[in-house]
Amino acid sequence: MRRFVFTALILSLLSSVALCKIYVDIKSPGVTKLGIGIKFEGERLSVMETVFKRDLLTYGIFRLYPLDRIELSMEDLKLIGADLLASVETHINSNKKLDVTLSVFDTSENKILMSKAFEGDEAAEILIAHKMADDIYQLVTGDKGMFSYPAVAVRKVAGGYELCLLDVGARVYKRVLFSNRPIQSPVLSPDGRKIAFSMMRKGDFDIYILDVEKGVYNRVCFTSGPDTAPFWSPDGNKLIFSGNVGDNPELFLCDIRTGKLTRLTRSIAIETSPAFSPDGSKIVFVSNRTGHPNIYYMDLRTKRAIRISSGYYDVSPEWSPTEDAIIYSSVVEGNYLIKLYYLDTGATEIVGVGEDPTWSPNGDYILFKRLGGLFLKSIYGNNEIKIFSGRWENPFWR
Repeated sequence: MRRFVFTALILSLLSSVALCKIYVDIKSPGVTKLGIGIKFEGERLSVMETVFKRDLLTYGIFRLYPLDRIELSMEDLKLIGADLLASVETHINSNKKLDVTLSVFDTSENKILMSKAFEGDEAAEILIAHKMADDIYQLVTGDKGMFSYPAVAVRKVAGGYELCLLDVGARVYKRVLFSNRPIQSPVLSPDGRKIAFSMMRKGDFDIYILDVEKGVYNRVCFTSGPDTAPFWSPDGNKLIFSGNVGDNPELFLCDIRTGKLTRLTRSIAIETSPAFSPDGSKIVFVSNRTGHPNIYYMDLRTKRAIRISSGYYDVSPEWSPTEDAIIYSSVVEGNYLIKLYYLDTGATEIVGVGEDPTWSPNGDYILFKRLGGLFLKSIYGNNEIKIFSGRWENPFWR
């Protein structure tokens, strides 16, 4: 999976994790928050401390007890409601690198559950904070964390459009491209080094790939008409996108190494917004074959398409990282609702209000657009947080 590409990486990681019970069943209705004492010792790294605490709070399953300059026994911690203690020791070594050790204790059983050591330069302070919070989330839920991974989105600003990398946990973003023409549908490559997107130039939409580190982009995978809605294959070697045959939008698979195009659909309908399944064997997409935009999925071996929605306007589908569900946005009585389609049962569930939903890397949360900004929400509960204010479009995480 992709990691942050716009900050320094952790240089080394040593860990010791005890096998332990799952403390929080996030799928259970009415989850009780887990109390966790937070104690920082050593060099004062205020940014790391702030991001670490914010990550834990944003997960929505923790109740924090800051313990700076407070000495409490395990029994005392248990009495005040802290089920766990997270102790973070920080110092700067002789090479001017950060040395950070995270230890997590069960206050009821008075035993250590996890100990991990991180090393990095000063630019890795935020990433280390994310890693610590993600490790604690995995420890107590059994699911991997999500804040160590970047997202990407388009931000509308005066005079144009910004293509931005997002740090969802730290709630900061970095502009990597500006254009006075529309930018649409950005998606990060599996290794996080490139962004594919659609941008209007010379009166038409084309697909480009941006090298994040170098800041340069090139046009790729083009047909005779507008080319939109790219999505990376899991191996990072191909893009699936909507291109034109005459005046008709169809789905194409493009080998970005050779430029070879393979046509996937043959229909008089509009075919757009394709996305791969995590294993790369299937795609989900939007088609108006029945007169309205609906969600379909297709096995790439058989090319057989199956409709899974029947609303008036169903768009923006994306396969879950766990491969068991598809999320999409649906207009119902004039409002955009976010729906989940479960592949094993065929059932559909409303999980939020908004547009352009994208999965978190662990499949437990969704990031989406609504009037006023980008929002984060658990698919299992009602807790919802505004992450960014402004005019945002087309978020993509993972």
